[in-house]
Amino acid sequence: IIFFKNIYLKKMSNPRYYFIIILIGMIFHLLFGYSIFDIYFRFPLDYGMTPHSSNLSEDEIPSNRIAIFILDGIRVDTFFESVASGKAPFLRNIIENRGVYGICNTKVPTETKPGFTAMFSGHFEDASLALIDLYNGDIMSDSIFNESNYAWGIGVDACMFAEGADNMDCVPFEGMQDYSDANAEKNDIKVFTTMMELFEKANQDKNSELYKNLHKNKISFLYHLIQTDTIGHKDGPKSQRLLNHIIEMDSYFQKIEKAFNDFYQDSKTTFIITADHGMDIRHAHGDGNPECTRLPFVAWGTGIRKPIKREQKPPEEDTPSEWGLDNLVRHDISQIDIAPLSAGLIGSNFPMNSLGIIPIDFLGVSNKIKSKILFGNMMELFEIYKIKNDIQNKSIVFKPYKPLINPEKKINDIQNDINNEKYEEALEKTNKLINIILDGMNYILHYDRLYLQTLVTIGYVLWMIYIFIFVEMKNNGNLRKFFFFTCEEIKSTIISGVLTLILCIYLYIRLSPFTYYLYTLFSCYFLWRILSNLKYLKLFFILDKGNKKSTLQNICNFIIAFLLFLSLVSIYYLFILM
Repeated sequence: IIFFKNIYLKKMSNPRYYFIIILIGMIFHLLFGYSIFDIYFRFPLDYGMTPHSSNLSEDEIPSNRIAIFILDGIRVDTFFESVASGKAPFLRNIIENRGVYGICNTKVPTETKPGFTAMFSGHFEDASLALIDLYNGDIMSDSIFNESNYAWGIGVDACMFAEGADNMDCVPFEGMQDYSDANAEKNDIKVFTTMMELFEKANQDKNSELYKNLHKNKISFLYHLIQTDTIGHKDGPKSQRLLNHIIEMDSYFQKIEKAFNDFYQDSKTTFIITADHGMDIRHAHGDGNPECTRLPFVAWGTGIRKPIKREQKPPEEDTPSEWGLDNLVRHDISQIDIAPLSAGLIGSNFPMNSLGIIPIDFLGVSNKIKSKILFGNMMELFEIYKIKNDIQNKSIVFKPYKPLINPEKKINDIQNDINNEKYEEALEKTNKLINIILDGMNYILHYDRLYLQTLVTIGYVLWMIYIFIFVEMKNNGNLRKFFFFTCEEIKSTIISGVLTLILCIYLYIRLSPFTYYLYTLFSCYFLWRILSNLKYLKLFFILDKGNKKSTLQNICNFIIAFLLFLSLVSIYYLFILM
């Protein structure tokens, strides 16, 4: 405000210099603010990988099809308290006698599109999605629907994968998320009835393409129940209306299971109920509040183990007694593990960018089948690592991850154990190798982390010094020399230029992204201007004994500069620890 006021009153000489410094500052802070994505949140998708499956024979594949129900915006406590009320007998029976239950953990941003990506593609969204496209558009990454022989999606956002999955039919319910709709519950019921009508239509013409596609193996179904989110936003995530709606859907879950069993007559269907995200007490979501990241998970049907009973809940477990489930072992899962779990159960290829790990203790199959499924999961993860490692190996300064320098021997050992029916040993070795592979991917993705952390921290320190010099040169009326090269700066220019060239050569042979060059050039530019005008930095910190006001001002400058320096050093070491 003072800046523009001075321009208006014509009190500011050479205002273009102020525009230049403001422009540089804005670009610098936007760019270095974006650096957090390069340092901590890097997961570029890879393509051209060899797909992997569990390589199970037809009689070994646990399930022919999987049906996944997404209760949009449902909190874990809301769901299980509804079940515990005694008014949802079907779900209660599933949890107590037929399947597994637990908490599904997700990450920010807790919205539908990132949640769908995690569940069905097997990886959490790049955090930079929040700056690009958080809500709208299709999900083009490889998913369980793309890898299924055929897939169906019913519901408002069930078509997110249809553009990338040619073999997916979807029934979108457009315009259903009306927050003023007093009968919103009926729209969720329509999702169930639409599927049952699909079975009836197929039975009417058993020579139709629909009937043939529904009777293929390795197929998947997605049901998106949006009104749980709508009711939560309007009436609250723990409102009586929402609890009543979950209780009402209990009978429809029972009806849909019966519809599957009557249509297929083979009891080879797996069912999963979960959520894309939760909702906090403010009727909102999107952040990392546990009320938004902890979701319900229930699975039953073919391939899923029966519940494990226990005498009492362990003291370290945080299962609320209000759920009435203290006598059952809880099986928690990461949201990205749903994708490989689904692919493993129906024997399809694993999504090619999935970082999920099949929770083996969820499966009710033999150790032979478990070992094959987990081995296929491991090979899919290794394929991602191999692609990224091959890219990095093109750089002459890359140091490979030591535990994976010769992975073929470890892989062959596991394969031999499976062939020799040493399934428990194979499972143990595969689990260890999966952890090594994930560590290896983290090593590669953050190989330049120390360089970037150091560069960004130094960049902020240099920016502060750069501003100190700007202030002093303004007071001395020498701003023209602040931005532009003069003959007196040959030595500092040579030093800065050589350093810039060395760093850019390093980035070039490291095959670094364009943003790395920008971080480097900004820091080197600041260093150049500081070295060229170093005498003004000394003047900024010289105390004037004859001017008390100036002396106090400079003392404050010392204190502020020292505190800023300490804070940045602390941030730097925090980066190192992370």
